[in-house]
Amino acid sequence: MLTFPLYLVYCFILSWKETKNFANGCSAHITGSSYARGNMALPDQATFIIENTEFGDGTSLEANHHCGVGYTGGLCQPQYILHNVLWTNTDTSKKWVWFQYQNFQSHNANQNHGGIFSLAPPDADAVMNGQIYQNSIFPEGFVSLVSSKYTYLLNLPDQPCVLSSTISSKFGLFYDNGIICKVPLRSLKVWTRGLDPWTAPGLQVELWYMRGGVDSQVTAPDSTQVIGFHQIGTNTPKQGFSFPVIPGIDHSYRLSLTTGEDIPIDWIVEFSDPVMGNRYGVEYTNLSLNGRRRCGMNGLVSSQHDRRFIWSGGDFLKDEAWGNSGACSELALSDLPLIDCGSIYNGLLQAEECPEKCSLPCNEDTHYCDCGLSSCKPRQGFVEESEIDLCAAARCEHGSCTATFLGGATPVTSNACVCDQGWTG
Repeated sequence: MLTFPLYLVYCFILSWKETKNFANGCSAHITGSSYARGNMALPDQATFIIENTEFGDGTSLEANHHCGVGYTGGLCQPQYILHNVLWTNTDTSKKWVWFQYQNFQSHNANQNHGGIFSLAPPDADAVMNGQIYQNSIFPEGFVSLVSSKYTYLLNLPDQPCVLSSTISSKFGLFYDNGIICKVPLRSLKVWTRGLDPWTAPGLQVELWYMRGGVDSQVTAPDSTQVIGFHQIGTNTPKQGFSFPVIPGIDHSYRLSLTTGEDIPIDWIVEFSDPVMGNRYGVEYTNLSLNGRRRCGMNGLVSSQHDRRFIWSGGDFLKDEAWGNSGACSELALSDLPLIDCGSIYNGLLQAEECPEKCSLPCNEDTHYCDCGLSSCKPRQGFVEESEIDLCAAARCEHGSCTATFLGGATPVTSNACVCDQGWTG
């Protein structure tokens, strides 16, 4: 899977069904791009980072584009992290962000309405410290957004989260009447097995806000909500519960089943994502199950917790994962090692370089010396002048060559031209 630095894309429809995080543990899905007049249909899994990108007029962001269509999707609670993203959309007649409310299925509480939009930690920290984020997608002082289904966020002291429509009808339209928050939000998932949508219990979520670790859970919680069971299709292993949480060591969550039964010890709990720790610093939450069982290190769960056998190849959750992986595994496995993202060029993993093999030095800003070819080749996002011949072959008389949007070096065998207005073919 590649990260493409797409430069100028106007009048577009971009669509993902499913995705995963990158093997290097650092890269963004989209970087260095500019979009206008189109819909970005975002995927339903993992952490999707958009960085150094501008969204102009007529742009909309669609959460969970393909969740529950056929057998695609998982727990449909992706994290969309916006890092140095400029929102210059001046269109006030349409939604800027939208959730899948229309696909909500009551019989299994399908959470197609999931999806978390949040500023990346450096941007969010600046806003929470009183700085003005010019051209933020959110109103001044706000850093995250989820659907209106997660009502427990509205009942907290000092009201860090509010319905967008209570600020103004304009914001209600822009944010699909979702909940906007002055604090970050991250995904928490509970993978289950052996349940069916007609008899599955609900998951009761309790939050103690700004009251420290799990030791504070001897008093009444500040807010609570029952999260419905979610399953992709029927009789599939893609099932469980998911919801947004406020990260940080000052808050604690307790999870329990509405039936009063204990959450089985083999169910798998995931919090946030290792890429967040690798890029921005380790994230934490305090978590307990059933009022007795503490997760992580005495209740403190890290974004780097063990995830072995989860989303492994085509087997989805391998048998070895159950009871042996996740934030609440009783094996007390060590956290995953942090990856130094500073060693990755501009968020992109580059090919191995051998400068001694090139007879003339390469321009280090735009090129590297390929070890196998012993010649200078362009870094990702840069193009050799000779490679523009791909566009000559496309013969786009009244339009733009599609190959230029793919780095200039990727041949396009279908729809090689983006036609100018009024032209087709």
